[in-house]
Amino acid sequence: MTDFTNSQMTGSPDDTVRILASSNAAVSHTAGATSETTLATYTLPAGTMGPNDTLRITTLWSFTNSADDKRMRISFGGSNFLDELATTAGEVSMQSMQLIRNNNSLTAQKAHNNAQEAVFTKTSGAITTAVVDTTADVDIDFNVVIQTVTETVTLESYIIELLRAV
Repeated sequence: MTDFTNSQMTGSPDDTVRILASSNAAVSHTAGATSETTLATYTLPAGTMGPNDTLRITTLWSFTNSADDKRMRISFGGSNFLDELATTAGEVSMQSMQLIRNNNSLTAQKAHNNAQEAVFTKTSGAITTAVVDTTADVDIDFNVVIQTVTETVTLESYIIELLRAV
């Protein structure tokens, strides 16, 4: 994982977009425990997000071709902002983009409904909200849950970007 300190963050010339962390090193959960397993964690430094800033988290996942449940999650300060379930034979990969927005506050967030089949779509589900204090360090966890011990889920890559409000 590439992890940048505040002074090392790379961004656009006007500093409105910053890459906070990225990894293209695949990490897998394979055959074993069916309990929730963390594949990667990034700690967002305290005070990184302003009251109207947004985190853009893009992931690429691969998983076993089977009808057994495979659940991919992105947790922000303990609140799930992605909770995607793959249950259909023939499904073997997924890419997602989550936008977690501070809601004009350093302690309240909102995002698209976390349990949708597609990230960018209309939905009958309410938006996902959380009350995570971004004035403190916040863990962003990439988690998986498998139904049977013969399943494999791989977090192929991720990138976490900070989008500054202008």
